[in-house]
Amino acid sequence: MTLNVVQLDIVGSTNDYALTLISDTIKQSSALKPTTWTDIAVLANTQTAGRGRMNSKTWISARGNFHCSYIVNLDALGVRECDAISLNSMALNSIVTLLRRLVSEKDAISIKAPNDVMIHGKKVAGVLIETSYPYAVIGIGINTVVAPIQTSTSLLDSFGIPVHNTDFAMQLHAIIISEFT
Repeated sequence: MTLNVVQLDIVGSTNDYALTLISDTIKQSSALKPTTWTDIAVLANTQTAGRGRMNSKTWISARGNFHCSYIVNLDALGVRECDAISLNSMALNSIVTLLRRLVSEKDAISIKAPNDVMIHGKKVAGVLIETSYPYAVIGIGINTVVAPIQTSTSLLDSFGIPVHNTDFAMQLHAIIISEFT
C-alpha cells in the first residue's frame, strides 16, 4: 500500500490534523472506495499541543523528533472490525520491530503497557490511537533526536543513531501494514 506524506513544520497535534483530514474527506465524497485509498502520514517537525492517552497527558514535542499520525482505511486493509486496543498493540510491536532492526542492542527495547516503548527503562515512544470507522489514526511520537524530560531518552542519545523522519515514517508504515496481513 502506498503512503502520501503531508509534511508540516509546526502543528498543534498531528492526530488532530489527521482527524480534520478525515472529516474533510468524508464531507467531500460520500465514501472513498477502498480500491482507490492511499494511506496518509501527517508528519511534523514540531507539535505545540501533542497529547497522550485519554487526553490526560501532554506529549512534549521537541523540534526534530518524530511526530507522525498515520491515517489508514480499515476497509482497504480488509479489516471489518478492529478496536483501538488491537491497533495500539500493532503500532507498539511495529515500533519495536523497526527499532530492533536499527540497533545491535535489541534487548534494550521493550514495551511498557499500555502505550509506551522504552529503551533501558526510559520512554522513547508513545502511541495514541483514534478511530472514526472505517478510518483509524495511528499517532506515534518517538524521541529520535532529543529526550525532552529526564525520565525519557532518544535514539540519538541511546544508540547514536541519526534518523531521517520521512524515511523512518515510510519504513514504519510498511511494518504497520504488514501487521494487518
